[in-house]
Amino acid sequence: MPKIASIISKLDASIIEIDKSNHNQLISLNLKIKLNENCLNELRQEVKLNGFQSPKEEIYFFKKQKPYIKGRLRFYLALNAYLIEKPAGSKSKQRKYVDLQLSYIRLENCKYINFVNYYKLNETKNDKTYFLRGIDQFELYIDNSTIFEDPEFRTTRDHLASEIVANDLLTQYYTNELELLKDKNAKPSIQEVQNTYSTKIPWTGTPTELIELLRSLNACKSIDNGNLSTKQLKELCINHFGIDPGNIYKILDQISARKTNHTKFLDKLKKSLLNDLRKYWKKL
Repeated sequence: MPKIASIISKLDASIIEIDKSNHNQLISLNLKIKLNENCLNELRQEVKLNGFQSPKEEIYFFKKQKPYIKGRLRFYLALNAYLIEKPAGSKSKQRKYVDLQLSYIRLENCKYINFVNYYKLNETKNDKTYFLRGIDQFELYIDNSTIFEDPEFRTTRDHLASEIVANDLLTQYYTNELELLKDKNAKPSIQEVQNTYSTKIPWTGTPTELIELLRSLNACKSIDNGNLSTKQLKELCINHFGIDPGNIYKILDQISARKTNHTKFLDKLKKSLLNDLRKYWKKL
């Protein structure tokens, strides 16, 4: 896993360097396409050579890490085609074309709406079926074109997860494009869009524990000087930890209603950190 994370970090650094360059959009996109293709090949070799230490690592790779790379590759390929094929002429004509692209994405999402919801809400109950290799029941493949891909580097759903990543990026880009068509000289930033979709760190605790932690950090002004609203805290949970906490006010009421130990999770963190430090000290 550290090697896989290193490969992905190296790709991210290379993408940043391209964004700093003076290349035009099409040249930048083609460079990014090649980088992502090379990264996927490197990841394939790493997975085939060293495999995974546990099913949990394998699920995380095929659910999060591979779709992060392959999804951006699909995004760059689609964007490259869009920039080449988009019509010239009036802004009205261009807006209609962008609306058409957005409608294609909506239709695609509707076809797989159950899995789209499963993935975006970071559900886990079917992860072993969806994101472990060797699950070869034909009916599990929503997109049957992937059946003939390398069986050591694909699962029944990682391809569709990549499509969700790509569609989210494209939706944001096209939405920005519609807004910016109001300004004749403005261009939507590919960098701005791609940077909003980073690998999420999956929260494996309870939603209540996450809210207790984030609310505490906000209260002691460790996040944005304590200025985060409840809505922003919820967005933080979804966008960075891949979990929808639901009604935060209800969670806060539950925490307040505890007869004892209102800071149960924070106390657990303190105890866990002390235990971890003791292990660290023993190694010194």
